[in-house]
Amino acid sequence: MTLERVAKEGREVLRKVTAYNSLDHQTDGTPCFAEPSQNNICTLYREGSLYKEKGLYICATNAFELGTELEIRTAKEIFGKCIVLDRMNGKYREGIDIFFDKDMERAKRFGTQKLWIKPVGFYKNFEKMAPNPESTI
Repeated sequence: MTLERVAKEGREVLRKVTAYNSLDHQTDGTPCFAEPSQNNICTLYREGSLYKEKGLYICATNAFELGTELEIRTAKEIFGKCIVLDRMNGKYREGIDIFFDKDMERAKRFGTQKLWIKPVGFYKNFEKMAPNPESTI
């Protein structure tokens, strides 16, 4: 099943999920500025606003549309939700990368996992994230 179909039908898929930090060697050299939205994901993460308060992480993927809210879970429990605000290197077509800013230890503990991914919402104004984005799914 293609991820495009998964997104349209709201189904779950098992995918490789990794972690990344806002460090030059893990990014394209501009670690805080998401491509192509140019959101400053470091500021969004550090402010604690929508992301830390509601358990909504920032993630990068090429598999879902920018602005998509994804639920991430193991077979037994929900890890959390993330909003797609960044893209991965083009060679990674279907993975999901969770943003942990400068917390390298947390990223290392998270490691690489096979987790269930399900699209559960969409933020229309993802390019200029507001404190109360409108969810449309």
